[in-house]
Amino acid sequence: MALALPLLAMSAGSEVRGWLIIAAHGGLTAGIAAALRPTNGLTGGALPRVALAWLPLVAIPLLYAELPYLIATVGAPFGDAIVQRWEGALFASQPARTLAGAAPWTWLSELLHLAYLSYYGIIYVPLAGLFAAAHRGGRRGAEAMAADAAFSEAALAITLTFTICFVAFVIFPVQGPRFLWPEPEGVPQGPVRALVLQILERGSSRGAAFPSSHMAVAVVQALSAYRWRLPWRTLIGIATVGIGVGAVYGGFHYAIDMVAGAVLGGVVFLAVRRWSTAQPPAAGWGLTR
Repeated sequence: MALALPLLAMSAGSEVRGWLIIAAHGGLTAGIAAALRPTNGLTGGALPRVALAWLPLVAIPLLYAELPYLIATVGAPFGDAIVQRWEGALFASQPARTLAGAAPWTWLSELLHLAYLSYYGIIYVPLAGLFAAAHRGGRRGAEAMAADAAFSEAALAITLTFTICFVAFVIFPVQGPRFLWPEPEGVPQGPVRALVLQILERGSSRGAAFPSSHMAVAVVQALSAYRWRLPWRTLIGIATVGIGVGAVYGGFHYAIDMVAGAVLGGVVFLAVRRWSTAQPPAAGWGLTR
């Protein structure tokens, strides 16, 4: 945040939204300071601890919203021409233009767009499960400490993934096919696709395509769900594959965006796991009881 604020101040100008984002940064910083403030020689109670655990994760939408300002201030040229050349070399085509037309079935389109939407839940569901495992029923002792360590590892992995993606977007912005090309020829129209388009129209950041943070984060969360034996791990794994295919099918990403995102997510997960000493419990977390 300390690095972003000067750039935001330069780029905000007279735009109200830019200054609102800066104000939100200040509020977030104040919240962290309040949570860390010692009380009677100790660090806060349960609420400050919860706030500290979740503040970096709750801040993700705010940090994403500021990307257009950071990209504009740094002024790096869009790299779509470069990425399109990589795409052609790897796939001998542009799948974002051709995949939907090759399989123009409404049921498939709606299913893939639904998987794409699941990303917003995948960000938080595994973390919420681990947090619940640590704190349900006033759990204490070794089991609670293990769940806390698991939550910390998973939160670190997703935070690092977002950070790397956001830095990449600023120094090498890529718009993606949604901003440059018409929608894929033959893509079926349905209510789920319409909802996805509305969300992207209102909330997507131009220049945030490569590597795909959707794919990187979904891979991290799927691997974390399997590592920590969460009960919904198979569903998250299936949804992750759907996100990768659906983003290209819908014309939102180049295929190489998804490949790069998947590689990034896997590398970050393995790096954090190598560093971590946390271990999954043999009997699971008891989240289904």
